Amino acid sequence: MGEHEQADDASDRFAEDACAAGGGRRAEECNTERRGENPTTRPGWGKDGGNIVRDIVFFGLGVMYISSVWISTFFVGNILALVSYVFIRPLNQVWHESFLDEMARVGWGQIVDYIEHVGRLSPVFTGDLEALSTPDHPLNTGSTGNKIVMSNHCTAGDPVAVFLVGHRLQRIGNMRFMVKKALLFVPVLGVAAYFLDFIFLSRNWNKDEQAIRRVFRSMLEGTRKRLFWICMFPEGTRITSQKLRESHEYATRKNLPILKHVLIPRVKGLHACLIGLRNEADAVLDLTVAYSVRKGETSDLGAVGRGYLANHGKIRPGLADVMLHRSAVRTWPIHIHVRVIPVAEIPTDQVSWLVWLQIDIYVYIYI
Repeated sequence: MGEHEQADDASDRFAEDACAAGGGRRAEECNTERRGENPTTRPGWGKDGGNIVRDIVFFGLGVMYISSVWISTFFVGNILALVSYVFIRPLNQVWHESFLDEMARVGWGQIVDYIEHVGRLSPVFTGDLEALSTPDHPLNTGSTGNKIVMSNHCTAGDPVAVFLVGHRLQRIGNMRFMVKKALLFVPVLGVAAYFLDFIFLSRNWNKDEQAIRRVFRSMLEGTRKRLFWICMFPEGTRITSQKLRESHEYATRKNLPILKHVLIPRVKGLHACLIGLRNEADAVLDLTVAYSVRKGETSDLGAVGRGYLANHGKIRPGLADVMLHRSAVRTWPIHIHVRVIPVAEIPTDQVSWLVWLQIDIYVYIYI
């Protein structure tokens, strides 16, 4: 069996195992979607899958909920955060930081609850999550364990997968993301992200390094060291068939491994985190996010479209699926594999570190 056939078989086994982890009807539904079948057409499924009244009701509910999130983010994440920054922070920095953490915990937590219970997102966890949730397990460092979190990047909804893990481990309020600088200019959300100490990246390393160091100083200096999860998507952009082909061309030029399901990672930001936070973080959380439903971009692929490149088209569930719709006949499975890598096991010199990143992480987990 060839290398690519082995990789495809491994990918299929991972999807089957993740589906099986869901159990019962969810596992059957997940495998049906993975095979490309339409579950609503199978015998035994509810006949109201296309009920117009229900669709209108939940669409309206979704619009009202999104509006409420936007308004509350404006008043709490913009106005109150500014008031706290101007009046409370000079008097007591700990109170200000505690307010920001609680704001994130409540805000992101209720979004996760809505998406799971109303939008019917159905996460399937595999790997080390259970160990992290077990009080006496050596991987569980409780409230003192800072983490560097990295994930593959398939769709705009991938941060929800990171939120799901943080929510399960009661650390969602301590999450801080590395994001594109364009987010800073999004009304309401940009200001809230700024106050939450998000790291805005412009893909100019001289500027990005300064931004990273500024946030690190705010977390590690002062009257107390803040608890944190620094979250990032090392690929730097969402994967598409075109971007994957470009990644293959770059890997060939640079004599790097050909990765079938992720892009060649951008390493400087992750390396800066591992060096700057090595004494403060106890582990890297490596998340692999996979979706059961894909609609390939076959129109521009030609003969290549018959291969694995066709699997990187439109992914469901998208944010609209879980925020604006609710199916009476199905849930939306999302598979999240959690791997914990102690920081002590990660090499420090740059050559060995690059080998670790490219081989141990991206090839072992994602290829």
